Amino acid sequence: MKNLSQHFKSLVKSYRPLILPYIGVSALFAASCIFFMTTISVFSLLIPFSITLSSLLAMHALLWSIARVVLFPAAFLAPENSHFNHRSGHQKLNIHTYSPSFICLQAESNECINEDDTVVIGFNDYGRTFNFDHIPTFCNATTYKKVRFHYRGAEKNTGDFVSEKDLIEDGAAVILALLDQNVKPKNIILYGFSLGGAVATLSLAHLIKTQPKCTAIKLVSDRSFSSTSAMLGPYMNTLLYPVLKVLNLNFDAGDAWQHGLKDIHKVCFYANSNYGSLHYKAKNTETIPLSDDINHKNPLPYFTKYGDLISNASSILFNCKPS
Repeated sequence: MKNLSQHFKSLVKSYRPLILPYIGVSALFAASCIFFMTTISVFSLLIPFSITLSSLLAMHALLWSIARVVLFPAAFLAPENSHFNHRSGHQKLNIHTYSPSFICLQAESNECINEDDTVVIGFNDYGRTFNFDHIPTFCNATTYKKVRFHYRGAEKNTGDFVSEKDLIEDGAAVILALLDQNVKPKNIILYGFSLGGAVATLSLAHLIKTQPKCTAIKLVSDRSFSSTSAMLGPYMNTLLYPVLKVLNLNFDAGDAWQHGLKDIHKVCFYANSNYGSLHYKAKNTETIPLSDDINHKNPLPYFTKYGDLISNASSILFNCKPS
């Protein structure tokens, strides 16, 4: 609860200079609405619409900062003494030198990560923490080490999540931190669940533009989406795509999967055939279906046929089977 209070105090301090202009815009909008109702003309309809759109674009950072408290409450309601920050026996890597925000990358064990280790990085929803046993392992599981992290602004990490670029930058920072630990790119697997799948996809596509060696990194997306607008259905996709694109909140992972990562070894798990599911953007050889009756939040390792799923995924990623 203290995190939530600090979040809103920060908002008030950051946006105080914009309060009067925003009141002015709102008053102008109200006046234009009255004008529209009295004249009933097409021209007058454009006035409130343009003012509304302009005010949303101008204030989107403030509005989004408030909205994400509702969308991602776990990021603000986590206990102050969360085990993520205080549990002993877990290695923590300070990676704030790779990102403008302070981020803590946490490994499953306090043993150092060696260059020959295979490392699975867990990308979860914003504000939610992976249990380490919820992060699957692939191929030769005995050599694996798992790491997890929170995005900026969640738990005790500094910074603020305003657009998709923030989360992509955090994901890329985590990957760079492991590369600087001399972990080989071919030994890194990104496992992203839901929103985390989109962030992992976009983070890797972003890094490959400047780090060609990252093409050796493997990617697993679990029940994720092709874009935020597509997830809302075909009609809303057409309507909201340009707005979300301007606001940098569309998370267009489908395009990155098809074009930016076309030469990457990657796997897409999917549980349904929703319009916005990422698997529609993937090749048939890259997709693995799950049961339609599976709850979206069920961790992959808890599935009845988990062994078969991992075997199929491993054959795609490494051309091998789990030991």
